[in-house]
Amino acid sequence: MTLSHSGSGVSIRRLEPRDIPSAMELSSEAGWNQLPEDWAALIQLAPESCFGIEIDGVLASTTTVICYGRKLAWIGMVLTRASFRGRGYASLLMEKALTVVDKNQITSVKLDATDLGIGLYRKFGFQKEQIVERWAGYGLPSGAAVDSDAKVCEAVISQEIEELDGRAMGAHRGPLLKLLGKRSKPLHNPGGFAMHRPGRLKRYLGPCVAGDERSARKLISASLLRDSGRWFWDIPAANTEATRMAGELGFEVERRLTRMIRGESLRCDTRLLYAIAGFEIG
Repeated sequence: MTLSHSGSGVSIRRLEPRDIPSAMELSSEAGWNQLPEDWAALIQLAPESCFGIEIDGVLASTTTVICYGRKLAWIGMVLTRASFRGRGYASLLMEKALTVVDKNQITSVKLDATDLGIGLYRKFGFQKEQIVERWAGYGLPSGAAVDSDAKVCEAVISQEIEELDGRAMGAHRGPLLKLLGKRSKPLHNPGGFAMHRPGRLKRYLGPCVAGDERSARKLISASLLRDSGRWFWDIPAANTEATRMAGELGFEVERRLTRMIRGESLRCDTRLLYAIAGFEIG
């Protein structure tokens, strides 16, 4: 369905499952880690607020908005195909995304910005909140010693998990967690939970939310034992326990993004967040 026109052969419209192969071309061209399943999850979570610009049948640009109730909206997948950059398409899609946010009276909007995007987002009223670091490394070798005083087990997404995640993020993300849980069962212990999933370039660790470092270490170590290959692990830099743990496990910082916010600050607790769910979803 075409929502508006900005010229002959140009349309802004909602993304549909048929667009996933073209969307993958954009994220792969940018060197991002998403798989088709990640794009499908975004469209499933927010079918009314994942947008694209189509130019003569070619998907040229994308932006997605995931609404976590009325408290938080998350903007992601702000991408423009290289051959179409410099035409203002990202700005058009940001306007469309923020129209959805304002229509739904969502009090806080966040995103994780690359250095190239910070200037654009500032024009729309976003301010720096914190730094998020991408760490890269290998999973634990088979047979590695893991503290097992408290059992780590596979779990379904429970009310307890949703409430703990809500304390960390300041908003309810139950539908997202349930959808991620279908791809890889979350690990759980009395202190928290951790999730992981495959990626185009490396396996992805996150989210991981825990009440203390020891619980988080057990959950993360158990997750990393699932695959000895390369991993991405995205961490709020303010959680120094998490960044220290990543270093001790042999991970290194690969890049830094700036988490930005528009609107009201949320009552959240970064100390509980040992791994985010993803740059595009928070």
